Amino acid sequence: MAADHLLAFLVVSLVVWNQFFIFRLKRAKDCDARLRTYWLTMTSKWFVTVLVLGVMGPRTLWYAHLSTSEERWLPGSVVVAGMTVASVVAMLVPLVVVRKPEGLAALSRQIEKLSFVLPQSSRERFWWAPLSITAGVCEETLFRSFLPDYLHAGPWRLAPGLAIALACAIFGLGHLYQGLKGALAASVLGLLLFVFFLSTGSLLLPILLHALTDLRVLLVLRAARESAISARLAKH
Repeated sequence: MAADHLLAFLVVSLVVWNQFFIFRLKRAKDCDARLRTYWLTMTSKWFVTVLVLGVMGPRTLWYAHLSTSEERWLPGSVVVAGMTVASVVAMLVPLVVVRKPEGLAALSRQIEKLSFVLPQSSRERFWWAPLSITAGVCEETLFRSFLPDYLHAGPWRLAPGLAIALACAIFGLGHLYQGLKGALAASVLGLLLFVFFLSTGSLLLPILLHALTDLRVLLVLRAARESAISARLAKH
């Protein structure tokens, strides 16, 4: 039981550490600050994830263990397939929107707000890929599997819905650097990924969708740059 408390403390601490990294990044003046933040983020997340997997075991965390009564409330395979397709389409929307002047302007404003953390150089874009994969594997393992189970089956004995909601809220707090709307969006995304986890019985789909959501940033940034260049050339 003491081990569970320690692991849960480390998982929640990741949210605090992430905010500290981002706060320090906002104040940084040197060009390598983003890379250091990427490396520190990956190191801390993998450290906690490997520790949790070592104690709990992959089969315990990467697979959902549901009763027959719990399974009845979950969407069927057809609905899950439709939700998956819809999620992928939603990821691609910015790539279409950016082609229009008004869409490019709106997206450029969002990019500017997060420019301190988004990759800019080719080296940063290279490291964004393993950072995205880290987020997919580690955050899904910790926030979609371990933390809800700890809150529900652990000493807190929270109702399943409350345990899931609290875990998603904590996950959202880790994205406060994106603003309140960004944190709320992350919480909702966490809830959707949790549905995928329970419905498929495995973390594989949530991990893939989470990693692809973050990797999509590279495509969006590239499309935004190309659209901005095309718009400037069209004016001349």
